[in-house]
Amino acid sequence: PWLEKVRLSVAELAKVFYGNHKLQSQLRNNQESGHYAVTEFPDSSSVCASLQSVLDREKELYPIVARRDFVDANSPAEQEKLRRVQDFVLSDSFVQDLSNALLILRPLQQHLQHFQSERTPISQVYPYFMDLLRVYSSMEWVNKKEKALLTSCVMERLNAIYGDSHGVAYMLDPLYLGEALDAGKKREVERFIARYCEREEEDVDILAHLAEYKEMVADLKENDPEYWKAVESGAVRPYEFWVERQQFSLLQELALAAFALPASCSSPTQAFGPQGDLTHSRFGDTLSPEKLQELTHVFCNAKSKPEGDLPNLVILDV
Repeated sequence: PWLEKVRLSVAELAKVFYGNHKLQSQLRNNQESGHYAVTEFPDSSSVCASLQSVLDREKELYPIVARRDFVDANSPAEQEKLRRVQDFVLSDSFVQDLSNALLILRPLQQHLQHFQSERTPISQVYPYFMDLLRVYSSMEWVNKKEKALLTSCVMERLNAIYGDSHGVAYMLDPLYLGEALDAGKKREVERFIARYCEREEEDVDILAHLAEYKEMVADLKENDPEYWKAVESGAVRPYEFWVERQQFSLLQELALAAFALPASCSSPTQAFGPQGDLTHSRFGDTLSPEKLQELTHVFCNAKSKPEGDLPNLVILDV
């Protein structure tokens, strides 16, 4: 609950500062000379960037928000919003709440950024979820209830997206060989591989075939360190690795099918969410839901195109 409260408070603070030239000017006047680039505050490139920019400007924010006239407004609703922002910035837990929120959100953002690359193989989905689970489980400052909530959210998301392709790719990737699969998932993956690779005209022990493959990987790691470094660095991707494994023809067919799959169905930029929040915060009170959706679509897509490529945009009648 506190994390959602921090998020909403930062969003409300951003709504107050965005487009307010007076507050932006006061902030620039308070900052150390040349310490920050002249950009609109807070940073909207990502959720973590927004939190970090507020944390970085804590000393400059305090004298602005602490002023008696900060809460002067034309309406009671606007005044109440300004009071909430003031209470948030002046609270004793302001810095600690922002720091803790970043400790929770940064690992998640780093993992998301990793999967925005088209070169990320599907075999990395499972181990990255396990890594995220370890990160949250090892947070000593989080109480037991919050830690259980964080880890359950990670497992819930993993269970929601996990499919046969993730387990198969994780088992056949030479870097992992299914090492962190629990006993149940390992049996499921082995059964799937056996079913996929069985042939009526051939009597082949697929699991023995799989064991031979793992022995080959161990031998390769020991006897060809230069090639193995290329595998570890990603210079040789799992798909490329398996193209050369004709000696495991049955496994090769399955591996090539699995590693041809993308790790995710889409790779949105980190800025898309904050940009959408920006249009909602600025125009949510004045536009209908349909026009707000249209404006968000145009704004988010226009920012990703070179200026010369933009068509003549129809100005929304607000």
